[in-house]
Amino acid sequence: MDNIIQKQYENQTISFDLTSDMMISLTEMAKANGREVKRWLELDSTKSYISKLPQKDGKSDLIVKQGANGGTWASKRVAIRFAQWLSDDFAIWVDA
Repeated sequence: MDNIIQKQYENQTISFDLTSDMMISLTEMAKANGREVKRWLELDSTKSYISKLPQKDGKSDLIVKQGANGGTWASKRVAIRFAQWLSDDFAIWVDA
């Protein structure tokens, strides 16, 4: 993930990796909303949704990365669903 741009949401940074498989930091999204990614990942509805996503070229829609730019990263479609869980206001910000 080396093509990172950052946007601000209420004084919190949200990172977007703009490579061909755009990925968004769920860790930063959660932090900006005072929530934890793991709580969302524990939901049965989340597990079901993620398990039904088709694999594309062997690439995952959800990646946990250590080190610089680490955390939980997700594809745009997963990030939008996560944003909806976080808050309506944040979901609207993500949609814009």
